[in-house]
Amino acid sequence: MSLSVLVAAPSSAYMSKFFRPKRIIQAGLILCVLGFVALIIGINSAYDIWALTPGFILFGCGMGFMFSQSSNMTLSAVSVEQSGEASGVNGTMRTVGATLGAAILGAILLSTLTSNLINGVKNSSVIPEQMKPNITQVVNEQTSTIEFGGRLESKNGIPDNIRAEIKSLSIDASAGATRATLLAGIGFIILAFFLSFKLPGGKNIEQEKSLAVAH
Repeated sequence: MSLSVLVAAPSSAYMSKFFRPKRIIQAGLILCVLGFVALIIGINSAYDIWALTPGFILFGCGMGFMFSQSSNMTLSAVSVEQSGEASGVNGTMRTVGATLGAAILGAILLSTLTSNLINGVKNSSVIPEQMKPNITQVVNEQTSTIEFGGRLESKNGIPDNIRAEIKSLSIDASAGATRATLLAGIGFIILAFFLSFKLPGGKNIEQEKSLAVAH
């Protein structure tokens, strides 16, 4: 994904000679949606890591287009003398958005993971009925541990065969929760796409500088 951003960001500078920043940003949003769709397809309980490659490439290209052209559009809306302040505001808002987005999607991921795993425990034919309330409580308290592949701990002890069943359930639950989180991300990106139509046409920042020098 990082390599895709590295390639797409400077490429968008060349594209801006032919397309307005607004259109490049919209293209980036579309690529991000396609990337998330590809990731959803690539994620399942038995996925290979390379199955995620197409999604990360598409998402990285989309982010590269947006990162570079959001700055381009922000700077084109102000005079050259105010470009420093505008760039600072743009960077600050980008950081705030990334932090807020990570918090929202992280909450969706953990809550969905907990729900999926608890349902898996309740429906399991391997875990004895008398143990399910205790396992459910442990799972509910240690969701983040499960998400990062940690070992569940219980004061009552958990037999090895039950641990193996919980691990299998957690893999399925993690895959399902990740897909649900990506779907939520697609929803936010689509919202951003429709909001992007309210962006001004915006002249290319290099054109703006050329006009300023000419005057």
